[in-house]
Amino acid sequence: MMGNSNWYGILGGVLTIMAGVYSLLRTSSVASWLASHGLQHSLATAAFLRQVKTLGVFFILAGGFFVVVAIGSH
Repeated sequence: MMGNSNWYGILGGVLTIMAGVYSLLRTSSVASWLASHGLQHSLATAAFLRQVKTLGVFFILAGGFFVVVAIGSH
């Protein structure tokens, strides 16, 4: 059963990395999706897009951490 949790950690990390890469590549569509789901921002559009890109970088780093921990615990 321990082997399955390693695969789930790797899968979760890869999906998180994919979400981060998507938010870096398609920043405006992610920003419009967030705005359509009720995220209110009082910043200028350029600043909001920068925040979405920063969020994408954090997702990539978190996904990498999940993958490294899952592989390291194996």
